[in-house]
Amino acid sequence: MLKEKLLTVKEAARYLDVSKDFIYRRVQYETDVVKVGRGIRFTLRALEKWVANNTVAGSV
Repeated sequence: MLKEKLLTVKEAARYLDVSKDFIYRRVQYETDVVKVGRGIRFTLRALEKWVANNTVAGSV
């Protein structure tokens, strides 16, 4: 049974402070997604992993 809430594209965009278009163009191809019908969902853990993998040390 799934215990972790699945985030919609809108919720993922709000969480990452990016546009929904950015999620569709970039994030969905670089992290694990859950397909629900024709839509996609993200786990918070997957988004946090994406942020960690895309963080550059020393950048501003």
